Amino acid sequence: MLTTKEIRDKAERSYKDFLLSVLRREVFFPFHIKGNKGNANLPLQELYPALKHLIDHSKEKMGYGFMLTYKEVNTRHSGIMTMPDAIFFENPKDFLQFIEKESDFLAFRKALEVTKRHAPTLLVWVEENVLKFQKNALIWEDILTIVLYFHQNNLPNCYWRQLPITLDLAEMEAHQVLIGELLEVILPLSAIHQQEKQFEPRFGLRYDEPMLHIRFLDENQTSPFGKNIIFPLSQIADLEDINFEKTFFITDKNVFLAFPNLEKSVAIFWEHGIDILEKATIFKKKQCYFNSDINPKAFQHLSEMRNFLPNLSPFLMDKMTFDAFAKHHQTQKMANQSNFLLHLTPTEQDFYQFLLNLEEKNTLSQRHVSYSFLQKQVILL
Repeated sequence: MLTTKEIRDKAERSYKDFLLSVLRREVFFPFHIKGNKGNANLPLQELYPALKHLIDHSKEKMGYGFMLTYKEVNTRHSGIMTMPDAIFFENPKDFLQFIEKESDFLAFRKALEVTKRHAPTLLVWVEENVLKFQKNALIWEDILTIVLYFHQNNLPNCYWRQLPITLDLAEMEAHQVLIGELLEVILPLSAIHQQEKQFEPRFGLRYDEPMLHIRFLDENQTSPFGKNIIFPLSQIADLEDINFEKTFFITDKNVFLAFPNLEKSVAIFWEHGIDILEKATIFKKKQCYFNSDINPKAFQHLSEMRNFLPNLSPFLMDKMTFDAFAKHHQTQKMANQSNFLLHLTPTEQDFYQFLLNLEEKNTLSQRHVSYSFLQKQVILL
């Protein structure tokens, strides 16, 4: 026989269907609970306690919750007995009180009315994400306020905290993923920078964007701001006006600052994620070099960077350099390294495997490569 816990579990699992019925204006009640209504031929010492428990927790006794209807059953041990025939909820009040969702549903209904009144376009999203909508019902008006501001002020070109909205924007920042989902539905395509993935640039907000630290290695080259500059990634197109052919991505700050001069070349201190290269299309036209510590992880980065820069070559990341400074080898744990990296050449792959197989002394920091050695290798490029 169904227990009250099983009835509650089934009712709670049907809460989503109930919310959808409200959205679609469909009939939901009476809502019947399917399951074992009990076997009248069970021993009385098993049957009576279960039956009494069920009746004691029904609407008949509690004043709310599930209703019971009965049928007469002929038994071997007691003749005619009355047994449950149907278990059902008669109306929303009984259903919601039983699963303790009364306040949740009031918030849901209020949020739904606000959406119908101010942003009916979002009702399709609400239906497809009804539980997420319910979860955020208490703050829905605040979320909608932000969404409607973007709808009325496309690409606002200010920082998140500068939005002229009387809300706790620091707190609402935690809900940007949800707000972004809604903006995708309500905004015209012209108000979304489709190529951007991050919330701020995608919807036209200013943000603390990645900065590139660049050194001009050619003694005859410079920018209006000097030879050693830091500027936003969004302004990288300005480099088009500068005649350079080689780019060195260098992961060690000291090596970067002391990198030798080289004609028509620039050095970039590389401390960013790989996806930044997707925007830095200017480097696809240049000969690019990657200068990092020698270890398996560095070759993983090299392989990943080649997704965006197929012309990228490793610099001082070979076995000759590794062997030349053997006294400076260190041991680093390299967990979860793949045995094969897609974008390595056969020679690079062999050296990568060599490093993977070293149980110790598997790393050489670039700062231990002597400056004279570095100068000689730069001249050979």
